[in-house]
Amino acid sequence: MGNDKRKLVLAVCWGNIQRSPTAAFLINREIKKRGLENKYYCLSRGILGSAGLPPPKHPNFTFYKEEYEAAEPHLRNLEIDLSTHIAQPIDRETIERADIILAMDKKILTDPVGGLFVQFPECKEKVHLFSELLGGDFEVQDLDTVTESERHKLTINMLDRTVREGFPTLLSFTDLA
Repeated sequence: MGNDKRKLVLAVCWGNIQRSPTAAFLINREIKKRGLENKYYCLSRGILGSAGLPPPKHPNFTFYKEEYEAAEPHLRNLEIDLSTHIAQPIDRETIERADIILAMDKKILTDPVGGLFVQFPECKEKVHLFSELLGGDFEVQDLDTVTESERHKLTINMLDRTVREGFPTLLSFTDLA
């Protein structure tokens, strides 16, 4: 990250297992599709493993066998492969480097132990709910322990739609940073 002059979009969820890595993959794909790789990039991080919280039970989505089996066909349909992604906790360096922070839900912001506003109160100006890309105020559901394929499909497709349709808004957020 050090000398990289590109603007950093940071996607944050609770464990950095499925939601934020999926969002980061989709954002990076949209950046590439639009030929903007020299201006922007996206990373993902999780709250777990920071602020004294334990790390996720497993570092990779494939270890959550039932959840992964429910989600994998829908990820594959969008050509998303999370099999090599390793969960990483949020840290001060990444928060400071980020131009825009996209939180998947309000718990990410306000959790009394690990929330972004608790750990990094100075970051409030650059934080948005992911749904704000579409002008919304909804949360991207945490699918921890969810094994119904249809719920994974709905969430994955919603992430994809939000990135594709909300990308101009994302660029406007980063231009204001």
